[in-house]
Amino acid sequence: MASSHGDTRAHKKEQFSGVAQRKNNRIILVIASVGLALLGVFYFQSMGKSTAGVAHSVAPKASGGVIAITLAELDDGLAKFYDYTTGAGKPIRFFAIKSSDGVYRAAANACDVCYQAKKGYHQEGNDMVCNKCGRHFPSKDVNVITGECNPDGVPATVKGDKLMIATADLDSRAKLF
Repeated sequence: MASSHGDTRAHKKEQFSGVAQRKNNRIILVIASVGLALLGVFYFQSMGKSTAGVAHSVAPKASGGVIAITLAELDDGLAKFYDYTTGAGKPIRFFAIKSSDGVYRAAANACDVCYQAKKGYHQEGNDMVCNKCGRHFPSKDVNVITGECNPDGVPATVKGDKLMIATADLDSRAKLF
């Protein structure tokens, strides 16, 4: 009888160790799945919004070292993003906007801090938002507050019905791209 009881006990021990092993395997699988899911979420959040989702236009052709953007194009208060290529072939991205205070402004689509990520900005309401770090900058501060993660302002002047931007001012920001 003792051996029968021992056999039953060994059989049950073997049976439960298999159950325990399967349970451990499931726990490991669940933990690994959750870990991968979190890794994916963090990856996509760290990517931020790229400038690929923002429509860029080729900047109007420069004449006499100046790019002229019609004010009517900016009157809706939405930032317009442009691609400009320097004489040396370096692509520069910039935006122009009629800010919330009614002033026409321009800035490189980059800043001194996050430029290496090459993600630029997008607009949310009256704010320009860094696509890398998510900081918000009121449009009325573009080209007023400089440095750090603020959009790198580009001097621009209004002449008649055009916003004038010197290509030399864009060229000088090539290091940001």
